[in-house]
Amino acid sequence: MSVTVDELGLFECPGHVGHLRLSPASCASMWLRAQDTGPLDMLYPCRGCTIGSEHAGVKIDPWKLPEHVMRRCVRCARKSSRFIRGRLCVSCYNRGLEWDKQANAKGQKPTEALRLSSYELRYLDETGEHTSVVNSARSILEVVLTTARSRGRGFRCVHAPRFAMRAAYATH
Repeated sequence: MSVTVDELGLFECPGHVGHLRLSPASCASMWLRAQDTGPLDMLYPCRGCTIGSEHAGVKIDPWKLPEHVMRRCVRCARKSSRFIRGRLCVSCYNRGLEWDKQANAKGQKPTEALRLSSYELRYLDETGEHTSVVNSARSILEVVLTTARSRGRGFRCVHAPRFAMRAAYATH
């Protein structure tokens, strides 16, 4: 993706709010610094930017998921080095088991209602259109992240993800 540079040598950055105007050199500098930032840093939008990488002279694959996305639980977004079924941290997996059994480790009924549903997601990638069904998901964001993680590459949603069916986990 390229941008139009005006007579002053500046362009409007589409990744930042407020019509931020940058020179290609400052864009490249921001992109390089953003590679070591967290989600609360002001440079975070620069992290996977193809324009910034182009200005920095670094070739990136726009379909490849960033490493920081691959190391987070898709349900609670906590960092983890161990995932159950490739998507949930140990804590979220255990909360799901407690909800299934309707008892926690102390034998008490779980206090937090876990409303899980099945979702169908239609998406488009470099090879065409595909459908992914994820059972026992808490939100559509969890479904999108699960699909992306299982593929290891990004994609674009064909339409607003559709609610497939209500799971048996609704309130008891």
